[in-house]
Amino acid sequence: MAAKFKIEQNPTFEAKVGIHRAGGEKIEVGMIFKYRTRTEAAELSEKWRKRGEDLHKKYEGKEAGLPALVNAQIGLEVERILDMIEAWEFEDVLSKESVRRLLNGGKAIHDAITKAYFDGLDPARLGN
Repeated sequence: MAAKFKIEQNPTFEAKVGIHRAGGEKIEVGMIFKYRTRTEAAELSEKWRKRGEDLHKKYEGKEAGLPALVNAQIGLEVERILDMIEAWEFEDVLSKESVRRLLNGGKAIHDAITKAYFDGLDPARLGN
């Protein structure tokens, strides 16, 4: 046995995320994601689920209006993205404000980043 490998994963991993722009253009943006173990990823997913439930309860039965609901949902998505990403290739510095501007461009952007994150955490499941 010549080679020796570390059991621990690297603290970050890189992936390209396909971001669709208005009009159909798709750009590939490099992102550096924070690695999490299976247990940590499950805890993160649970945190997100609870935050989503809290948001739903906050607005349940209230006449908040669609803009307020969308704004609250984007706020929750901003938190999720910042939980996943350490750096990105956009010209803008990664911040709450820049992530909010990005996500306000369309719901599919959050979904694309989240998919790339979980695909990168567990690439073996992609073949199944």
